[in-house]
Amino acid sequence: MRKSTLLLLLFAAVVALPLYARDRSHSYITYDDGGTVIRQAEDGREVDARINMPVFPGDEVTTSRGGRVEIRMADGNIIALDRSTTVFFKSILDSYDGDSEQTIVELRSGHVAIQRDEETRELLRLDTPNASYAASEAAIYAVEADAKNQDRVPVFDGTMEVRTPSRTT
Repeated sequence: MRKSTLLLLLFAAVVALPLYARDRSHSYITYDDGGTVIRQAEDGREVDARINMPVFPGDEVTTSRGGRVEIRMADGNIIALDRSTTVFFKSILDSYDGDSEQTIVELRSGHVAIQRDEETRELLRLDTPNASYAASEAAIYAVEADAKNQDRVPVFDGTMEVRTPSRTT
């Protein structure tokens, strides 16, 4: 009896862990062509980014003048940072280390592209000083925040919502 109970618990753990892992994971870097720095939220240290390095809520990622980086978010969205770009991860949905209800990324300067595919359950909200941007369904779009506090937002596929203090479009 004891042996069968132990086997049943072991079987349940083997089946349940992959299901749980599918829902909660880490955001991590999938591409980096050099010069990307992550200022870690935990201790404020700056570390050089590398492929498969995790990104956590509170981290700030900055690309150099020649660098680009792509990050696969724990919620399934993908965000790509162009050269000379800085983003701050306010919260990350489905991350092991937090209980956030949404992924919120602040674009401090530069240019990012975001892919939200059919498999992604939740939207990624991108904030700039001027507006918040999000796609509720599959979409590919880019946002550029320049030094004059003007945003340029091309939408390559799908639709997105833009919220400013005065209106929502």
